[in-house]
Amino acid sequence: MARPRRKGLSYFPLDTHFMSDRKIQRLAQRYGCNGICIYIAVLCEAYGENGYYACYDGDFCFDIGFTTGQDEKLVKEIIEFCVQIRLFDSELMEYRQILSSVGIQQRFEEISRRTAMQIDAELNLLAPKMPQTPPIIVTETGGQTAPVGVIATETGVSATETTVCAAKTPENRNGNTNKNTTTQKTGFYGYQSSNDHGEAARRAEILLMAQEATRGR
Repeated sequence: MARPRRKGLSYFPLDTHFMSDRKIQRLAQRYGCNGICIYIAVLCEAYGENGYYACYDGDFCFDIGFTTGQDEKLVKEIIEFCVQIRLFDSELMEYRQILSSVGIQQRFEEISRRTAMQIDAELNLLAPKMPQTPPIIVTETGGQTAPVGVIATETGVSATETTVCAAKTPENRNGNTNKNTTTQKTGFYGYQSSNDHGEAARRAEILLMAQEATRGR
């Protein structure tokens, strides 16, 4: 029968410059040897139980206090100070009640390279942070599908040619046919031009003739 795989580690490295770390110096200055002892006890719990984190539940401070011979309230105060000076990650502590850090996870990865153990993606502090992109919502406008908020629809007004009046009129006395076609071109800014060159009287006469021709149909 195969032996069950152990989640934790049998050992973890302690750097020779451990006491030269500014964070450790702050911890020692505030709480002396008690602070260092409790911090190392938490590291043993994190590496030994789960490999790279410790669950901060209701009994955690009591267990650490029992192991180190310290008061439970003092243990809680020291752990909170360790979070404050970033010996433990504040977000994992606040939202997940988990004690871990980048350094703990880096050492875990170095030790576990020979095994198949991996860090949970939800707790991984070593993975690069991916920027969040707004979701793309696709809507249909004017019979065409366009993503909202990503590609702006083109709303420019193109020049269009609109026929105002085109009608056949009776021949005049000279046998010529009166062509009554007026074309307006609408530009980008709404400018209109016509073929009458501003002759209001001529334009009114043409419109009247067009109306009479239309009635005769």
